[in-house]
Amino acid sequence: TVVSLINCPATPTFGVATATDTCDPSVAITFADVTTPGTCPGNYSVTRTWTATDDCGNTASCSRTINVQDTTPPVITCPTVVSPIDCPATPTFGIATATDTCDPSVTITFADVTTAGTCAGAYSTTRTWTATDDCGNTATCSRTIVVRDTTSPVITCPTVVSPISCPGTPTFGVATATDTCDPSVTITFADVTTPGSCPSNYSVTRTWTATDDCGNTATCSRTIEVQDTTAPVITCSGPKTIECNAAFNFDEPTATDNCSTYTIITVGTVVNADGSQTRTWKAVDACGNESATCSQKISVTPCSHIFPTQTTCCNYTTGTVTGLYNVCTTVKGKQVTNAIPGVFFYYSNVVAPAASFTIDVKQTNDGDLSKLFSVAGYDSGNTSQINLFTNTCGTVAFTGSFIDSGKGAHYVVTGATPGATYIVSVKYDVKSIIGAVYSGADKKSTYTFASFINGSASAASGSTGIIDALAGCSDNTPLPGSCTLNTLAPTLAPTAKTTSDSAGFDAYPVPFKDQLTIRYKFDYNSDVKIEVFNAQGMSVLSKTDTNSYLDKEVTLDLKASKRQEQVYIVKVTTDQGTFTKKVMSKK
Repeated sequence: TVVSLINCPATPTFGVATATDTCDPSVAITFADVTTPGTCPGNYSVTRTWTATDDCGNTASCSRTINVQDTTPPVITCPTVVSPIDCPATPTFGIATATDTCDPSVTITFADVTTAGTCAGAYSTTRTWTATDDCGNTATCSRTIVVRDTTSPVITCPTVVSPISCPGTPTFGVATATDTCDPSVTITFADVTTPGSCPSNYSVTRTWTATDDCGNTATCSRTIEVQDTTAPVITCSGPKTIECNAAFNFDEPTATDNCSTYTIITVGTVVNADGSQTRTWKAVDACGNESATCSQKISVTPCSHIFPTQTTCCNYTTGTVTGLYNVCTTVKGKQVTNAIPGVFFYYSNVVAPAASFTIDVKQTNDGDLSKLFSVAGYDSGNTSQINLFTNTCGTVAFTGSFIDSGKGAHYVVTGATPGATYIVSVKYDVKSIIGAVYSGADKKSTYTFASFINGSASAASGSTGIIDALAGCSDNTPLPGSCTLNTLAPTLAPTAKTTSDSAGFDAYPVPFKDQLTIRYKFDYNSDVKIEVFNAQGMSVLSKTDTNSYLDKEVTLDLKASKRQEQVYIVKVTTDQGTFTKKVMSKK
């Protein structure tokens, strides 16, 4: 008996045939094998035929066939792989091996399948090996290598110029980037502006972001600082001339700045020896850059205290009258036979030192003419040409009389406001010097008029006027016209009757020179209007403060004349009241 079907590599194994014979007890048995190939090297069949022969040559035979088949697949081994790997590396597989029980040279083939990932640089490749023996038995194995893109691009920022000056604006170049996997990296940018210490100082930081197809990013930044280092340019008006007693109204300068807002600051006002004033300004921009200074000079037509016929207090106060500088005489030899104009006026401001005080208006000459001028009305004892006015040309009660044999005037004033300015007016008779004799060959004599307070030996500040008695000259001085004094509120200063509280602020120094400082003494918030009036009641300064508080100090630049002390009235108005003080400037 045999197993007719076995698997390679097993080989056919036949047993032993037996035979019996009626005549021969020891039959001879032989066999012969016949191998028949199958469809493949591992498939075949072996047929064994046994022959029994007795001694007489009689034979008998029998056969058995064993089929050998190859149904066992090879054993395949995949190589070891490294996974994942980073792009731009590509999958590298080793070599698969295989063994087979029947086929010593198994055929190995492979096939790759690539599966796309979420981005261009990410994918996987699966390699499947197939081992096939001669009989078509197969075995497979697979390995997968994952390729990933985890490498960021390399980004390069452009070169920038920093700092730059305002009004220039930041200009950035173009950033570039490379990537090992993505040939066309996407580059975006975002700007962040950071304010500096002032409106025109700032910096802009631009951050570029390079992003590849797989979302890997790289950034770089550049910062450009913008600075305002350029000073404003300030331009002042040219010099100008004003009439005597007119206010010093400087023209506000103009300025330009290439970056920001600016403030024009008054550096100071200088009173020159000739009575002119020079004011200097500078411009400071929002970043603290200061311009060069510029100045405007205002010259003053020389003040006179001697004025022609028809001059009124209003003409004097408003400066609408031309000063009289010469009395023109006709002479015979050296004796005056006539003099013109017929009369002239002496006007001057005086400041009341107290409620009661005296004023003496006196004259002298250089001695070149033997007579002084007489006060008009002296011959008749009429003192109506001796007058005293308020600074707005209102009448003032006083007692007037003649002194120095009618050559001067004496005032007794009561009920005055201390510190207030009053106007002295004395009319003189020009004809009173007829008969006088010149002592000099030039036939010219200079007369000096002045006011003296409370018997002082020194003339009151700013009260001195000069006129020449000159032979042979012509009087072309124009007569003043009609005049109206502007006394409209609210530009008039408060009078002594104003019911206001002076405790609302302090003012110092008194007397002041160029600047007066106001210190608030009220303890509440309010918009504040500060006004300053001169002795004639005209406004010389007005400003508004919207940020008041207790003990805040505000400095005022005042156009005070340096030729004489002047009285000013300071008025501070809040939403709860008005406060006033009288202050005096230095000479």
